[in-house]
Amino acid sequence: MEKALRKIRPAGRPAGFVVAALTVVSALMAGCAAQSSVVPIGQGDFTITKEASSGLFGTGSLKVDALQEASAHCSSFGKTIQVTNVVETKPPYVLSNYPRVDLQFRCVNRLFETEPVR
Repeated sequence: MEKALRKIRPAGRPAGFVVAALTVVSALMAGCAAQSSVVPIGQGDFTITKEASSGLFGTGSLKVDALQEASAHCSSFGKTIQVTNVVETKPPYVLSNYPRVDLQFRCVNRLFETEPVR
């Protein structure tokens, strides 16, 4: 490893700095958020999972993202979403308990078309 560090070490930087920098970059890459696309789960139902990469924020924006993706999916069929279940992780967000939202939904026919407000 010492030989490899000599090759990639910038001039004037101690080997410990390079190791620390590589560790931080690796940790950041490993902590990327988990995002699933729409997944069919049978009988016309679908699921979407959104998970944050850290516990710094709650589930609010994850839920909004999941609902928007579900709505876009159903709109592509000329339908609207009907949410059947939402599961959110609860704080404290430590260790592997990061904010996560599992949204289950189905696409249903629109009951009525709305007209723009004038």
